[in-house]
Amino acid sequence: MLSKKKFAEMFTMLCNTYSKQVTKELMTSFHFALMEMDEVTFTNNIIDIMRTRESTFFPTAAEILNWNKPVELLLSGPSDDEVKAKGLIALVENMNNQIFNDAKAMGVPFVDLLDKVTFPKIDDATIAILNQVKPHCSLKRLIGNINTYQTSVEQLKAFKNALKQNDKIGFIENAEIKKRIGK
Repeated sequence: MLSKKKFAEMFTMLCNTYSKQVTKELMTSFHFALMEMDEVTFTNNIIDIMRTRESTFFPTAAEILNWNKPVELLLSGPSDDEVKAKGLIALVENMNNQIFNDAKAMGVPFVDLLDKVTFPKIDDATIAILNQVKPHCSLKRLIGNINTYQTSVEQLKAFKNALKQNDKIGFIENAEIKKRIGK
């Protein structure tokens, strides 16, 4: 559990790094969102955020909470495509929201920032799946158009189909590799 004293010390340092004014409301809302973190993880995440400054914008509570957690698809878990698809939809919606908020804060068009953005914390397997979501067929087009599906059922179906397509491609590639090495 994160103590108020440690939180205030580290959060104030973070605010100073980003030239963000420290207010009681800001500290209260962030502490409420992050109070379940242990102090070591919180301290390490804050220090790493300040050290790397991957974004010019002040991090959200969710970014602080998940700073060192790699974004990956849990393919070894339950094979429920719907759960995986919903996780991917949430990931893409969060990326869309973050790019929209950053573009708004920078005063640049969403599409311009989307063209320049990279996703270093997303593993290649997840990107391969997201590149197959119809009708967009590219991660950046998908992020830009995530809200254009007629219904959430249609959206879920597109993501589930991409998961199935990725499984088929993986099966075919593995079979081809086994043929080549004589297994």
